[in-house]
Amino acid sequence: MSKKEAHDLVQRARKVGWVYLGIDGRGHHRILWPATGRKYAIPCTPGGGRRSIENAEADIARLSGQLLRPVPGAGRTSTQRAADRKRKAKRQTVVKPVAAPPRPDWRDQLAALQTEPEHQLVTPYPTVYLVVCEDRHFDTTIEGFADQDEAISYAKYLARSLDRHGVLDETLTEPMQQGGWLYYGCYSVESDHVHVQPISIKQPNGAAR
Repeated sequence: MSKKEAHDLVQRARKVGWVYLGIDGRGHHRILWPATGRKYAIPCTPGGGRRSIENAEADIARLSGQLLRPVPGAGRTSTQRAADRKRKAKRQTVVKPVAAPPRPDWRDQLAALQTEPEHQLVTPYPTVYLVVCEDRHFDTTIEGFADQDEAISYAKYLARSLDRHGVLDETLTEPMQQGGWLYYGCYSVESDHVHVQPISIKQPNGAAR
């Protein structure tokens, strides 16, 4: 298929959810289906004609389960297609973002840790649950919670709100459990993720008993 036909096929694939990865060494366009991680190469070489396009459309539909929109008919002008897009944009429903759950105030967290009289040694040591967000696009953030359920709830909310391509993986593997992790949510194909990890706060040396 021609370069124009290959480019058109890439654009139609992106509209149903495929992610464009770029051009490989052979000059083929590579795309990724986020839900399964399957990749597909769209050939960009002369020859094949309409048959080549139909074969590629069938492969893409089989891998993703999503049919591609057909190429606009010959009888429709660019002005007509632009008017259709404008009408469709007006019909789109505006979805309001889900409000973040209220985060505990630092005073509440501090009060939760002070469960023993000051003259006694705290036993067992109080535990803080860290929500760690590791993302390549910004600095790693760490937030502490006194309550395990609140930490996990906030981590789930954070991971799901950052999952823009529907690839969220919340599988907690055995090595993660051995490391003490309580939750793991990977929201990109590049391993950007959120996890919850508890830490114990030890009494400083010389603390009053």
